[in-house]
Amino acid sequence: MKKSVDLVPARVVFLAAVHVIALVYWIYRLASDRPPQRKKFSVEGNFDSSSIGMFRFFFPNLF
Repeated sequence: MKKSVDLVPARVVFLAAVHVIALVYWIYRLASDRPPQRKKFSVEGNFDSSSIGMFRFFFPNLF
């Protein structure tokens, strides 16, 4: 039976390999995720009725 001190380099190499594999998997998951769909932005129709109502609530003297 080997001494536990002799197994330290093997444990370090094993832990480093596990971390590298986890990092590669994490980068793969980030790269393979689909980006969220963007909404079309229009200057004229940017505000809906709720945002205009909130604007009027905070700035009532402007209307």
